[in-house]
Amino acid sequence: MQAPLRSLKGDLSHEDAKREIFSDESFLIELGRISALRKIKLEDSKLQCLEYLKEIASKTSKNKLFWAISKAIVRKRMIGSFNNVFYNREKVLSLKELARENIVVITPNHRSVFDFMLIPYFIVGETGMMPAILAADVFNKFPVGYIFRKLGTYFVRRNAEDEIYSLVFKHYVMLAVKYELMQLFFIEGGRVKSGGYAEPKIGILKYILNGVKKYNLSKDVIFVPVNISYDFVPESSVVVEEHLTGKRKSIFKSLFSYLTKKNLGNCYINFGKPVSLKESLTGFNSENEAMAAFGSNLIDNIKSLVVVSPISLLCYTLINSNKISFDEFFNSYKINFEKLKRDGCNISNVDLDKVRDYVDFAVGKKLIRFDEGFIFIDEKVKPVVEYHGRNLGHLFG
Repeated sequence: MQAPLRSLKGDLSHEDAKREIFSDESFLIELGRISALRKIKLEDSKLQCLEYLKEIASKTSKNKLFWAISKAIVRKRMIGSFNNVFYNREKVLSLKELARENIVVITPNHRSVFDFMLIPYFIVGETGMMPAILAADVFNKFPVGYIFRKLGTYFVRRNAEDEIYSLVFKHYVMLAVKYELMQLFFIEGGRVKSGGYAEPKIGILKYILNGVKKYNLSKDVIFVPVNISYDFVPESSVVVEEHLTGKRKSIFKSLFSYLTKKNLGNCYINFGKPVSLKESLTGFNSENEAMAAFGSNLIDNIKSLVVVSPISLLCYTLINSNKISFDEFFNSYKINFEKLKRDGCNISNVDLDKVRDYVDFAVGKKLIRFDEGFIFIDEKVKPVVEYHGRNLGHLFG
C-alpha cells in the first residue's frame, strides 16, 4: 500500500516545521517578548521550543509496509468488530476534488477512540489522502503515541498554560494551513462524557483563520462536518465512570475495551455538506464573535447528521424506566420512531419488525435484562443506558 498524501501541495515534515518556525520573524519577536518577561535567555527559550515541537509535531511514515500493516489491523481488529460500518461514500469521494481548490478540514463529533481510525480509514481508502489528525496528549503515550504520530497525528496538551508551548502549537497549526494539509480534529475537544454533544472548541478555529491571514492565502478553508455514532460504544463504561467521578482514566483502559468486546453492532458515519470559512466571516463585529458563531454552526450541522441507531433509540426510550413490559416498551419505541420519521430524521437503519432483536442485542451487552416479558434496567448500568440514549436527545427537544 502506498503511503497516503496529506496534501496535494506538499507534506509538512518535522524538519519543515522547525525551519519555518525558527525563521519566522513574528514568532521570534513574540518568543523574545515572553523570554524578556520571564527573564530567561532567548537561546534557552529556543531550546524549549524545540522540545515542544517534538512533543507536538507528527512524523508521518512513508514506509509502505507500515501503512499496509496499519490498514490490515484497522480492517480486522476495528472494522471487524462491527457487523457493518455505514458511510456515505459519494461524500467521501468528493473530498479529494474539494482539496484541489480548497483547504479541507474534517470536523467530526467524538464518541470513541475508534473515531481516530475509522473515519481516516475510509478517507484514505476512497481518496488516497490521510488527514493530519489532532489528538489530545493523553494519547501521546508509548506505544499509542508513537504509532499515531507515524500515522500523521499531531498532539496538543489539554491544559496548556505555558505561553511558549501555546506559541509553538499555534504556529504549527498555521503551517499546516500554509501547506494545505487536509486536517481532522474533533470540534468538541475530547470524547463527550455525557453521551450527547458539547460546545465547540474555537481555539483551533482561530489558529486556522490566523494561518489564512498570516500567509495571505487565496484558497478558502472548507470544513466538512461529520457525525459518527455506534450501536454500542466499546469504552462506554469507562467514559461514564469518568463522567460520574470527574476523574480521568488511563487511555489504556479504553484501549483494553477494544480487545475484550466483540460484536459491537453497527457504526454509522455521515459526512455532511461542506461549510465555507470565508463565507462565514461576514456580518460580525469581531473575530471572536465570528469564530464562536462558526463553531456553533458546525456543531448544529454535526447534530443534524446523526444516523438514528436502533440501539440508541432503545436506550433513549428506556431512559426513564427501571422496569417495563415489552409491550409497553414496544409502543413507546414505535411512538419515538414515528416522531423521528415525521421530523425527517435518518431512521433508515431502524426496523420495527426487529425490535426484539434489538432487545436481545442490548441484553448481550448487559445494558438491560429481559425476563418473563419485562425489561429491567439495573441502577448500576442505568448511566450507560442514558449515555447511549443521549446521542439522540437533541432530536426530541
